[in-house]
Amino acid sequence: MLCLFQLVLTQKGNAQQVTISSQPTSGCIGQPITFTAVASNVGTLPAYQWQVNGINVGFNQNKFTNSALVNGDVVQCRAIIPGSNGIPGSINSNALTMTILSPPTIVQQDTAICPGSTMVLQADISGMAYAKYKPVDFSNQFNFNLAKNPTAANIVNCPTGDVTFNGVPFFLNPWTDNNTGWSAYFAPGNDPRKLVMPVNEDGVAGINLLACTYYGAAGPASYASVSFWANGSIVYTKELIGNQDIRDYNNSTYTNNINNTTTVNAWQSKEGKTRLDNVHIQMPVTTRIDSILISDNGGNGQRIFIIAATVEKTPVALKWSTGETAASITVAPSQPTTYTVMATNGVASCSGGSIKVSFITPIVPSVSISQSVNNVCPGVPVTFTATTVNAGKEPSFQWRINGADAGTDSFTFTTGSIINGDVITCQLTPHAPCLSMPTAISNALTVTLLPRPIVDAGPNVTIHQGDAIQLRGTAAGDILGMQWSPAAGLDNPGILNPIATPTVTTKYTLTVQNQNTCTATDSLTVKVLPLDVLIPNAISPNHDGVNDVWSILHLDQFATCTVNIFSRYGQKLFTSTGYARPWDGTYKNKRLPAGAYYYIIDLKDGSAVRSGYVVVVY
Repeated sequence: MLCLFQLVLTQKGNAQQVTISSQPTSGCIGQPITFTAVASNVGTLPAYQWQVNGINVGFNQNKFTNSALVNGDVVQCRAIIPGSNGIPGSINSNALTMTILSPPTIVQQDTAICPGSTMVLQADISGMAYAKYKPVDFSNQFNFNLAKNPTAANIVNCPTGDVTFNGVPFFLNPWTDNNTGWSAYFAPGNDPRKLVMPVNEDGVAGINLLACTYYGAAGPASYASVSFWANGSIVYTKELIGNQDIRDYNNSTYTNNINNTTTVNAWQSKEGKTRLDNVHIQMPVTTRIDSILISDNGGNGQRIFIIAATVEKTPVALKWSTGETAASITVAPSQPTTYTVMATNGVASCSGGSIKVSFITPIVPSVSISQSVNNVCPGVPVTFTATTVNAGKEPSFQWRINGADAGTDSFTFTTGSIINGDVITCQLTPHAPCLSMPTAISNALTVTLLPRPIVDAGPNVTIHQGDAIQLRGTAAGDILGMQWSPAAGLDNPGILNPIATPTVTTKYTLTVQNQNTCTATDSLTVKVLPLDVLIPNAISPNHDGVNDVWSILHLDQFATCTVNIFSRYGQKLFTSTGYARPWDGTYKNKRLPAGAYYYIIDLKDGSAVRSGYVVVVY
């Protein structure tokens, strides 16, 4: 809210007035601020009545201190003075609208973190934030309509309301209003012609004037000045030089950014000369400003007109006890530390919150392992189980045998492939905060296995069908019992040396058990060959019932064998696959003459081919 008051630039005669000021000019919530009233030309010592937002406060003193002000409070002082007719009168001072900032706070609370870790600290400056730009209302001093007045060169194509001009926000009154701006040309009185803009803001860094010149000759000249006032005194004055601080009336081309759109020669007059400009005046020091005075002396024949003004304020700046200035910082304390933050808006500096960061005592993870059974026989599965301390949720496990990775990521590990003397360990990777170490190694378990008996089933052997052989099994190591399998073809499968008479090739396995119930096995194969074929060397096919055909004993056991008989001249006389029908000494159903005939017999069992002569006699 803007508070308007009349600034007394000069004192004429014995004018009575009361002026108040504050120290500091802005403050923080809870900070004591002292106001001082100075009465001039009031004669007898006046009585003072202080007011905050129109409510009487304080005592009858020219000083007033308050530590309960909030942002936007208006402080004023009324001086009660005796009148010439005996009736007391009163004079109101200027009104101060106070900027009271809330100190910055730290979003995080006091906390403990793990040693060696970091923490993000976030400052909340919402209580100190305010708009960087604030429009100034001086519409009560408008004296012409920019869009309609021919003297203003009939500016066209101008938006109204909230307008952003070269990044600075302004408020433009509607062109339908009778008056839309202030022109030095139409201002009453002699030069310099003056415009007083009420500001009543703390933390002012500068002013932006949406203005232009018209008439006059081109070229640099000081034709206007801008003065910043506070507590009845000039704080800073800037002389405006034509075509330097403000673009000249005769300038040929203007480029501006209006409402985020780059525009060339916007808001120009119909003659193409007069164009609006953002006149930026930066103050050397940020301070409180009550009002801004524009003085136009008509230098170089030019006059200024202004349709809007915006005060520019200093943004809030932070500073942490670490020296950093960002709103969010990352800290890595090496010891318990208290961090603080302060903020300033260029006028008031507020010490904000603090946070104590301490350390959590690191936890020590550990893992121990045990096994399901002890002293087991070789080959019997054993389950190892891990028990953890301070492992957190979903820890990871790596089992090892003699230092080599084994098993799966599980708190148990089962194996039947360990041997006597193997060393089992487990590495734990905990998932918990503030660990003293990233992993932990378990105790080591050395595997102790019971002795296994020694067994030898003997060598592989080969027999012919119908033959018998004694197996030569041996065993040692406190043997309790033994068993051959399969039992088929054995006279006694419960002894080491049974008699074997298998009819087909058989693999026999000997299993022995010692007094510790540990077992061992070994195997042999008894290969059973068919009986060898018996080949007669003569036949007498005279149909007397004796040796009429060439009968080969045991050849029927070789179903895929081949039999071929040839003459002395190599002529094939007989051929057969298998020998279901023996040769009868004929060729094409005719008796062959007596004599010797050559034969070749292939059993197709991998054995050597049989060959020789068979004699036919009558």
